[in-house]
Amino acid sequence: MTNALFDLSVAQLQRAVELREQIETLKIEIDHIQGSPGEAAGDGVARRRGRPPGSGGRRKVSAAARARMAASQRARRAAEHGESASRHKPGRKRRTMTPAALRALAQAREKRWANVRAQAASGRFSAKPKKKFSAAARAALSAAAKARWRKAKASGKTTL
Repeated sequence: MTNALFDLSVAQLQRAVELREQIETLKIEIDHIQGSPGEAAGDGVARRRGRPPGSGGRRKVSAAARARMAASQRARRAAEHGESASRHKPGRKRRTMTPAALRALAQAREKRWANVRAQAASGRFSAKPKKKFSAAARAALSAAAKARWRKAKASGKTTL
């Protein structure tokens, strides 16, 4: 297969180049008329739309405009879900403590912490106080444990 350009003379090639340039300029003019600035540059690359880069950061929106946008978005979501556009769900009012109850709680807390500090200062504070049994209580517990063991051994068990 031979290339058709090899068969052309130099004059014919020059005429083809001139025609190609005229076509390009006519395309640019058509793009200008139609209002397509991307192709008007002639390089075939579409230009970026919007604000040019480096023209001053993000667009600033006022607080009132943001509030309007948020309200309209809430209304759209409510319409999607079939709810009313109100902000708060109906329900019972939260209970609050009276100032007297708050004072009583604060006083009880202070009393507990005062006891903890006093025990820590005297050196007799421990995280978990040890249980103290009387001799009679220890004897009763021991007798109950021995009775459980006798019953378990009688039935042939080796563990409780």
